[in-house]
Amino acid sequence: MIEEDESMSNTSKGRGIKGSKYWMQLIPNTVIKTEFDRMIGEKLRWLSPLVANDYMEYELSHSFIYQQLGITDKEKAFSFWPRRQPQWDGIAVGEDSGTLYLVEAKAHLREMESCCRASLESKDKIIKAMREVFSGYAKANDFNIWMERYYQLGNRLTFLEYMKKMNLPRYPHVKLLLINFTDDMTYLSTTEEDWKRHYEKVFEEMTGEKKIPSDVRCIYLSVKDWTGVII
Repeated sequence: MIEEDESMSNTSKGRGIKGSKYWMQLIPNTVIKTEFDRMIGEKLRWLSPLVANDYMEYELSHSFIYQQLGITDKEKAFSFWPRRQPQWDGIAVGEDSGTLYLVEAKAHLREMESCCRASLESKDKIIKAMREVFSGYAKANDFNIWMERYYQLGNRLTFLEYMKKMNLPRYPHVKLLLINFTDDMTYLSTTEEDWKRHYEKVFEEMTGEKKIPSDVRCIYLSVKDWTGVII
């Protein structure tokens, strides 16, 4: 189980060598981008992870990101969360729809489980924000699952809802993309069927329903034909 806390580095950079980090970096930086645009239904402008920025994975509060989003008062905008925020595997914007896409990428099931290990002061703020989003799911009944089993997905859902409420002038729509790689030969391989069954279980535990929440999209990408793609 992954432990996450606010002491994590502000940015994660450098070329990935295996797993979801490796595959995720291919999408915005190679010919796969065109294929992915077709899947999403519009042309995306990626803010990260980009070769030009050494594949940095940003927090939304990083100056490069929040300025791109048109946020002028960072402290006010992100007052719901401690200073250290989640780092996103990818951030993109839709050139036609005005949609902000927040991306979380996974290549095997073990990456799904995580728990919160923030300081007590930070944890109080985290709990307040996450519980507010949790309470929006009528059939959800166990908040501990958000904090102790699926904390990473829980805080991504929380940021999705808070970013939607910001009503960003440039990007009035916000979506969470859960990119799940299949057939990964670099580390642990997971099938599309395994992913789909797992998400049904996860969302049922987190929200009380098997269906994917609003403004969340699960994408399944086979990488077995990507081995010849070079950045």
